[in-house]
Amino acid sequence: PIKPIEGFPADTLIHPVVKMKKFTGDSIYFISRNLKINPRVLSYAILLRQNEYYKQLKTDQTIARLTDLKVFKFVNITFSDITKDTIVNACNKPLLDARIQLNRSPVHVFTLQSEGTNSSGNFGIAANIIYQNRNLFRGAEIFSLKLNGSMEIQQLFTSTTNVKNNYLFNTFETGVETGLEIPRFLLPGQMEHYSNNFRPTTNIQLGMNYQFRADYNRTIARVSFGYDWKESRFKRHLLYPIEINSVKINPDSAFMAYIQNLSDNRVKYQYTNHLIAAIKYSFLYNNQEFNKVKNFSWFTFNYESSGNLLRLANITLKSTKNESNQYELFNIPYAQYLRFELDFRRYFVFNRQNSVVVRANAGIGFAYGNSPALPFEKGFYAGGSNDIRGWRNRSLGPGSYSSSSEIERIGDNKLEFNIESRFPLYKMIKGAVFLDAGNIWLNKKNPDFVGGDFQLDKFIDEIAFSTGVGLRLDFDFFIIRGDFSIPIKNPALSTNRRWTINFLSIKDLILNFGIGYPF
Repeated sequence: PIKPIEGFPADTLIHPVVKMKKFTGDSIYFISRNLKINPRVLSYAILLRQNEYYKQLKTDQTIARLTDLKVFKFVNITFSDITKDTIVNACNKPLLDARIQLNRSPVHVFTLQSEGTNSSGNFGIAANIIYQNRNLFRGAEIFSLKLNGSMEIQQLFTSTTNVKNNYLFNTFETGVETGLEIPRFLLPGQMEHYSNNFRPTTNIQLGMNYQFRADYNRTIARVSFGYDWKESRFKRHLLYPIEINSVKINPDSAFMAYIQNLSDNRVKYQYTNHLIAAIKYSFLYNNQEFNKVKNFSWFTFNYESSGNLLRLANITLKSTKNESNQYELFNIPYAQYLRFELDFRRYFVFNRQNSVVVRANAGIGFAYGNSPALPFEKGFYAGGSNDIRGWRNRSLGPGSYSSSSEIERIGDNKLEFNIESRFPLYKMIKGAVFLDAGNIWLNKKNPDFVGGDFQLDKFIDEIAFSTGVGLRLDFDFFIIRGDFSIPIKNPALSTNRRWTINFLSIKDLILNFGIGYPF
């Protein structure tokens, strides 16, 4: 139990270190006028122990773990010699006294953010109001509440005469998100050992988002529960056993008439109400060492599945299907799919100003059972300011499909390759030269997207290429980016005209704005 120490100031507490339900005999003394954080939480982050040899690694790890709690703006550890005259040293070896200084961050934090947005040439503005309570239940829990709103210019899919076409901005989005970060595994039983070794966080999130477009309105309600932990200095895991998204879509009459004329159910399904009950796992590897000029790699693997347990329950209970031959949950058809994605990046750093980045991205998804296609939010797309920059957002593919329709192109699988050289121009002005390649495809033939299916003997020739140059304003704490790109191979054209270098004009130039580097 925590108790005052005899002979010390009244605001000094002794806390025995706990490890796997047993007291180790070590103690940590807390000197504070008003200690509002549970000492047990702090003890899990402190790796320094009595009667152990000094190790710089444990000191660095302790600083990192205390910083990870996000409730201190200053963490410092100092060591002082303890002479024989001060304390009896039975081992006759020099001793160090470790003092950890912690400076609390404000408990209540309000932040107002404003930014310019761009979706491959579609300009917009956005604003966020964020409130944080750091240490909600005195266990270093971070509670956040975020209100957001944005307006953007989007190209319409149809020639609808909706009144919203008369405004400069035709896409409006607003929403509210709330979250709670708990600096430990929120699981039954004693989890001290795991909390001590993996620096975990339990994340609980709720959100509601409204999107208003000339072609449709969409409402997305979201709830998620999951864990985030670090296996080592460079390896990180995220596991979300619960992530539920309820998507409700209200199409404009002209847009509804357009998709109803399509012969396949794929696009119709993607623009109808659906429920996603997913399990997600991600593995991240990043061996970048800050303040060191050296090459490094970044890799992530994402896995996601949805609807399998619900489908099993429906079959077991012999539930009835709706008129579209789908099972429902809360009167909404639920999605059933598997989705995998890999993203690898290699950074060749020559000095602090010059580097070359190579990126490879691949993904594939399978819809089955209760779903005729991947949900709109889970499909793969190509084109945009962080993607294949010679095409506008979601306008490339699938495969060699060619159409003047502006409907967003969504695929079941994706391949993408990028290489970008970054270099200084003048003071804070940086430059870049890049080459992007890739495309998306469907898993099966579709009469509405002729040439859009993946075929092993044809996909190489359906890889799109674009190249360009970029200008960046580097303000250290953020970067404003502008990329000028042109398509040099367009798989939607006839075979003998796909390399478009001889047919390019100024109207083919695509300008992308962004905040930060694309990858």
